[in-house]
Amino acid sequence: MKAITLTDVIIAVSHSTARDLIEYVPQVKDRVRVIYEGVNPSFRKASSEGIDLCRARLGLPSEYMLYVGQISVGKNLLRLVKAYSIVRQHDSTTPPLVLAGRESWKTNEVRTLVAQLGLARHIIFAGVVSDQDLPFVLSGAQALLFPSLYEGFGLPVLEAMALGVP
Repeated sequence: MKAITLTDVIIAVSHSTARDLIEYVPQVKDRVRVIYEGVNPSFRKASSEGIDLCRARLGLPSEYMLYVGQISVGKNLLRLVKAYSIVRQHDSTTPPLVLAGRESWKTNEVRTLVAQLGLARHIIFAGVVSDQDLPFVLSGAQALLFPSLYEGFGLPVLEAMALGVP
């Protein structure tokens, strides 16, 4: 807290983040500047050969929907798993769901729900995907699913848009 009060300028990644910061530390209001995040140039549509090689190396199926982010209940993954279960009940041809990201202290709650709903064969916990692999993994997805109810910015959505992934 002391560091934030001693800075000359504070950069926020969105107006939402700036509002949150000012709400909690009102005295910094005149020093907050919004500078939006951007997409790394590596996020351009990958070749089908590159996508296939990456899929094979990471053990991913040929078709999948993708979530990228921390594997945590705080990212609204319990609701995503429940929604995915409902969709699969209505359409058994729904592609598998790949959850890519760092596990957290509440990942077990997500894993438990996946097991309870009988989705262990349909939801893949891919772990952390490297920066080099992420454009290929995202390019190969049928869709990016981003269930978070609260984010400062949501960079995976921007990365998906750069790749033309819905």
